[in-house]
Amino acid sequence: MKEITEIRKGSLKKILVTINDIRQTYWNVRHSFPYIKLSRIGDTEIPAAPFYRNRNFPESIKFSEPITPEFRIKHNQTAHWINQSFVIRFQALMEYHKFAGTYKYYKDSAGYIEMDFLRQLRHVFAHSNGRYNPNNKSHIKLRGAIIKYFNVRKINKKEIPEDDFTLDIKQVMEPLIEGCIKYVKINYSKPPELKGKCC
Repeated sequence: MKEITEIRKGSLKKILVTINDIRQTYWNVRHSFPYIKLSRIGDTEIPAAPFYRNRNFPESIKFSEPITPEFRIKHNQTAHWINQSFVIRFQALMEYHKFAGTYKYYKDSAGYIEMDFLRQLRHVFAHSNGRYNPNNKSHIKLRGAIIKYFNVRKINKKEIPEDDFTLDIKQVMEPLIEGCIKYVKINYSKPPELKGKCC
């Protein structure tokens, strides 16, 4: 029988290093594209969130011109696109190492719920325009489940558009990543089983 490192296409240590690499890249890019609140319109500088300041990122983001309502919308759309891109890349990595995709999930394992959220989000982002559709039952169910599971604070509808998934880096994305890492660590040594159908 093949060694598990060959089956998984790498040692556990190497897989965790790769996850950390894309996570660090995600942080780097998202720090440059923080979510801009309505109250920041007219400002030329906004403070970085504590999440980034606690990780030694620059304490503020400066803009060459005052923030306009139009700029705010485009900027926040870019921030959401970055979230989408990370989700798709992370899911692809899980599939490459045979933790997801055409391989069975260990549904009783710690981290399975986060892995399943990752799978569902990737499906939405990769097979649609990437926006939350308030008229789509599966979108409503997924967004509601994310908000409940990660105990997301009350959403200000004036701040977050109705077509936006709630993917705050501190409240949602980081706990999701940590859950997936836990799943990988627990299940790395188990031979992956094909389920015959992707995603």
